[in-house]
Amino acid sequence: MAAVKSVPSTAPASEVRAWAREQGTEVGSRGRFAPSLVEAYNAAHPERPYVEAAPATKPVTFKGKNHRTVTRTVVLAEARAALIAAGQAGTRGPLSQEALVAFASGEVKAPAEA
Repeated sequence: MAAVKSVPSTAPASEVRAWAREQGTEVGSRGRFAPSLVEAYNAAHPERPYVEAAPATKPVTFKGKNHRTVTRTVVLAEARAALIAAGQAGTRGPLSQEALVAFASGEVKAPAEA
C-alpha cells in the first residue's frame, strides 16, 4: 500500500505573504495579517483558505474552595495580561504554575476591555 501524503488544510502564512506581494500589497515579514487581507486571500483561494491559529491554551489543575480538584483551560495571553496588571508576571518568559492557578481560580481578574 502506498503512503498517503498529508495536505495541510490551511494555507501557510508564507503563501499569503507571497500572494499579497504579487498583488502589490505591502505586508511585513512577521506578525498578524489585516482582516481585509485575509478576506481577499480567502476569496481568491476558496480551495485552501488561510485560517489563523487558535490562541495558546494550557489546562491548569488546582484545589477549589470545596477541596475538590478543578481543571480549567486558560488562554495564556489573557492570563499574562491579567497577571501583568496585577504585578505578578513580566512581559516575557514562562508563567509560573502558582500565577496560572491564581488566574484560573479567580484570585487575579482579567483586565476589563476598553
